[in-house]
Amino acid sequence: MTIYQLISRLVIILLFSSFFNLELVFATSKQNNFTIDNETTIIFSIPKEKFFYSTVIDEPINIRDVQKIDFLPYSEFTGFQSNQSYIKRIKIENLGNVPKTISVMAGSGHLKSKFILVSKDKFISFINDSGTNRNYLSSINAVTTSGNNFVPRNFYFKVLPGESVDLYYKFQMPNKGFVFDSRLIFYDTEKYQENRRFGLWVEGIIAGSLLVLIVFTYYSYVQIRDKTTLYFCFWLITAILVVIGQFHHDGTRLLEFFIDPVKDDFLFADISFSSRLGVLTGYIQAMMFVIFARQFIGLKKYHPIAFQFTNLYLVWYATHFFILQSFNLEIDIRLILYPLIISTGLVLALLFYFAIQRYLSGMLLAKFFIVGFLPYLVFRIFGLLGVFFGFQSPFSYLPDSGLQFFLSSSQVTQSAGLFIVAIVMSLVLAKRTK
Repeated sequence: MTIYQLISRLVIILLFSSFFNLELVFATSKQNNFTIDNETTIIFSIPKEKFFYSTVIDEPINIRDVQKIDFLPYSEFTGFQSNQSYIKRIKIENLGNVPKTISVMAGSGHLKSKFILVSKDKFISFINDSGTNRNYLSSINAVTTSGNNFVPRNFYFKVLPGESVDLYYKFQMPNKGFVFDSRLIFYDTEKYQENRRFGLWVEGIIAGSLLVLIVFTYYSYVQIRDKTTLYFCFWLITAILVVIGQFHHDGTRLLEFFIDPVKDDFLFADISFSSRLGVLTGYIQAMMFVIFARQFIGLKKYHPIAFQFTNLYLVWYATHFFILQSFNLEIDIRLILYPLIISTGLVLALLFYFAIQRYLSGMLLAKFFIVGFLPYLVFRIFGLLGVFFGFQSPFSYLPDSGLQFFLSSSQVTQSAGLFIVAIVMSLVLAKRTK
């Protein structure tokens, strides 16, 4: 073989190698693309397989340095570690014939998160509050204020027809026990604002009704000094805290409108203030309902062993909460949550069984308690399964509509259940005090 032939073959091999490498790069680039068009739904999420991921980010990143980071496709990514920072990247391309203004919500449990948008020569960054962004525009007078110094609470960007943008999301993972949902939620900014008006109105009805019932129940307690009525009042307070203190569709109302999220505090270094608040309200509400229910049916007097079992449940629930808050348990999240859900189902089944026993033994009011208890039992279990494991809400089977969309959220399912139970139990207590 002559030197000329050898050189020719080497050139051919190099050309083929370059060609295949270009094909691989092109395929990788296409894999990282997410396209939107005129048929894209108002709300959408991007599958995790579409994103590219960085390794652990140990130091601050300048917004102009994100393009220099090496990213891995999801198939090669080894997974997240607790309390570590990462960046994930997606290229969004508008194939439609109209401009799209898209808003994006950060992961509800992420810490110190930031969006970076790269479009042609433009770099934009947006820093999120942990859990829920504060709505500063709601605190101004729109008639007398221009609003130039205020920005919408969620990051938004415009994508012109045929244009593509690179979106980077830098975030810190929380304690492993609080990694419930890491998705980014995207929505058409203008259309979603109109769509959510109905849901916010319903949320207001639920919260307002619970507030009125608290005032009415406390007034009743002052008049009759009945311990069951007092416990019900306490439970109503925890129920309204769940409604306004947990994440509903696009935020936590208590943090969006009234309380600034706590930052840079050692208590919230590995778990966001929003996550701690949501979990705290959920635990307290569950414990307070058991205290109220056992008081209503006279469990301590008529079934003392069952009463001691509920005491054990309350101790277990409080212990589970403090362990979850205090330790970063590097175990399968299901091992943390399954015992909680199973114990909840057991204690609710126990209360339901002994409510039936009290009715059979002559307590006529127990049948009204059972009527009010059944919605709580159903919505509580479905709410937990939906929040932690993605089970569908019973409302998801309603006909496709704005009401179905609003109620199909697991958190809203739980809030709707609390609302129904509060109304029914208020009527039961009113009949009890006659």
